[in-house]
Amino acid sequence: MFDRVLTVDWSGRSKPSPVAPCADAIFTCYGDQFTLSHPIYHRTRQSAMDYIHTVVETVKDQKGTTLIGFDFSFGYPRGFAERLTGSSDVRSLWRCLADRIQDDAQNANNRFPVAADINGIFPGVGPFWGAPANVQYADLPHKGSQRQGHGLPEFRATEDGIKGAQSSWKLFTTGSVGSQALLGIARLHQLVSRFPDIHLWPFDGRIPPAFNGVVLAEIFPSIFALDQDDLIQRFPDQAYHINDAVQVRTSTEAFLQVRRADWDAAYPSDLLDDRVREEGWIAGISMTKGTLWSHHHH
Repeated sequence: MFDRVLTVDWSGRSKPSPVAPCADAIFTCYGDQFTLSHPIYHRTRQSAMDYIHTVVETVKDQKGTTLIGFDFSFGYPRGFAERLTGSSDVRSLWRCLADRIQDDAQNANNRFPVAADINGIFPGVGPFWGAPANVQYADLPHKGSQRQGHGLPEFRATEDGIKGAQSSWKLFTTGSVGSQALLGIARLHQLVSRFPDIHLWPFDGRIPPAFNGVVLAEIFPSIFALDQDDLIQRFPDQAYHINDAVQVRTSTEAFLQVRRADWDAAYPSDLLDDRVREEGWIAGISMTKGTLWSHHHH
């Protein structure tokens, strides 16, 4: 199904991560049908995107399909995009968020004031919430329970089947994914603006058979079982003592093994409906009883 795969474990940090590889930072892992590279550690979103742009530039005209997977949500619960942009189209949403977000080469960014501004567009209090105690904006509550009347669902359809899934609206504290998405989407907008032929899955519908080009999709690395001890023993000089590094390697390996028939069974065209094309969907989570890994990955 995929001839080349690049997976990205993203980060919402506000400063560069340390020189030595560490957890909760950005890791990427590239592989093809012949080789699987070790994960690369990136200290800033800018350096990660420079690398990703280079990869896209290199592979975009090669024969075969390249999957690039990022571990943050590409869309928001139903109703958000239309209220914000007047359309449920994901590219309009990405452009709108990218116009607001500032994120410099050292990770300094304005995600909290942007979230507060967006909250001001919606009725009631919310939907975004969560910030450090010293970050005070009238329209950005510190607790999720302080929100009311904003009128949006807490989760997307794709998150319904995931135990312990975090909501896109939560911007701060353990496990929050909201900041990663705001900052990530702004970067994805730049990527697809430069390379407009990229297929945004599932927003652009099914991936054509024998597709020559790049597919961009959302992934959820923690669905894969990890064999961390084995990797640490085999490659002691690599960063496999860090969970994130193991997860991107495992994810890349898993997507290289997906068969077209299993993909089509998990994502039949008729299920890529309006809601899915608005909210997005996690590649790797089946929409049917079918599984993407008919052998050893679950």
